[in-house]
Amino acid sequence: MKISVVIPVYNKEKYMDDLFQCLLSQTFEEFECILIDDGSTDASGEICDKVACIDKRFEVIHIPNSGVSHARNVGIDASCGEYITFIDADDRIPNNYLEILYETIIESGVDLSICTITKIWHSGKKKKIQLPGSGTFDISELLLNFADYQKKTGIYGYCCGKIILKELVGNIRFDERIKLAEDFDFFLKLYPKVSKICFNDKTEYFYLQESENSSAMVKDSEIDYRTQLFINIRYKHFLFKSL
Repeated sequence: MKISVVIPVYNKEKYMDDLFQCLLSQTFEEFECILIDDGSTDASGEICDKVACIDKRFEVIHIPNSGVSHARNVGIDASCGEYITFIDADDRIPNNYLEILYETIIESGVDLSICTITKIWHSGKKKKIQLPGSGTFDISELLLNFADYQKKTGIYGYCCGKIILKELVGNIRFDERIKLAEDFDFFLKLYPKVSKICFNDKTEYFYLQESENSSAMVKDSEIDYRTQLFINIRYKHFLFKSL
């Protein structure tokens, strides 16, 4: 299997039809899709099961509600692909998304590739996040402006819009204690293992912005600020050690 697509699902039934239309219309067919139903209380789990019954590339894992980090970790553990990519259930991808991701990472010979991300609001507003460049760069070339670009765009920390060599991930997992920026923390553990990054502007990931997203739903009382501080320390350590 060439690509494992990991998708955590929690109460996203109104988005599922569009999601599966995107996945089933992919021009690249050598992928598996691991859907982790994170204790949904709507029909999301049943919808996933129906798709898995008609297409063997789809696998559904039902778990008690444990949060997006645990769900993604379950997906990583279950994945069998040479490469891994993450999609959120309420986001969208073009029908050549996986094909271009795969072609780009193979042709560039890197272990991690990042594509363009376009934020979309229900109002119809769109905002394309520009990549730091186009083509392949040594990680050392990117470090000088890494912090500024991350602060301005968040591109290095997004879980979506990336394809990663599964071997590179190894034992790295999402920290299940973290309620905010868990994806950035994951990649801060991954980047020290990366020598080159390829920026791919030939396709894009459509990132839905809404008031009910996971970050907006996190209450102040649920945030472990000691853990958030730990992320900042890891971030500084990565930057200073790499320079």
